[in-house]
Amino acid sequence: MDYDMKLTAFILVQNQVGNSNRIITELQRLAGIRSAHFVTGLYDVIAVAEVPDVTDLNPLINRIHGIPGIGKTATCLAIDNPAVMDTSVL
Repeated sequence: MDYDMKLTAFILVQNQVGNSNRIITELQRLAGIRSAHFVTGLYDVIAVAEVPDVTDLNPLINRIHGIPGIGKTATCLAIDNPAVMDTSVL
């Protein structure tokens, strides 16, 4: 089997009121961010990241935290990709 070995992560972002449009624009400019979207609920924005492996994720999250107006983030790793784990055990 030929797998795409990139790690996919969903980064949930809380931001200061009135900053969502600018934050989405800035997120989409970052290498490693595939897309960014407005969402409802406890978070304001979700960014979909694709990086070669987990060691590349922390620097990306640090760059996200450097964007003015970003409050809290939560990162969820996609586990349905063979780069993360063998899903046959689920």
